[in-house]
Amino acid sequence: MKKLFLVIFIMAFSVSAFSQSWNNIVSTTVNETNANIIDLFTNKEGNHIVIQKVYTTPSIKYYLLNTSGSVVRSSTIETSSGAEFPNISGNNSIVYITYKLGNYIITKYSTNAGVNWYSVPTSIHTSGNTCNGVDATYDNTNNPSTGLQVVWATQDDPDGNYETY
Repeated sequence: MKKLFLVIFIMAFSVSAFSQSWNNIVSTTVNETNANIIDLFTNKEGNHIVIQKVYTTPSIKYYLLNTSGSVVRSSTIETSSGAEFPNISGNNSIVYITYKLGNYIITKYSTNAGVNWYSVPTSIHTSGNTCNGVDATYDNTNNPSTGLQVVWATQDDPDGNYETY
């Protein structure tokens, strides 16, 4: 019986001593009203957030937060009222923000954690039909065709269904 108790004690101690735990919930200092869409990407620099604001001042805003929830930096990415469906993705070196503006899908990127933003020279032309979403993710594998992967859906089908590209 003592041996069984000792084995259980050692197992319980090793599980608690070597396990990881979650941090407590952190409130941010971001104070955005009228946020319609919020997306998050995390890398070695911190938590990158993109927000689509609607109503009073339509825009797409970027925030970099540290692990305590404090804003390290922020910037306005787009001020056109037609900008929608923002996404944020990347790897440890580059952050991408992709969104739809009119009949185009625009991507901007930063190589210095949001200090400077640059436009990807080629935009994706979509139809003028209704769009119901844009999604983007970065593929980190060693495949030569990797990079930013973008998917969107527009109502291009003659029967009114959405086509995915």
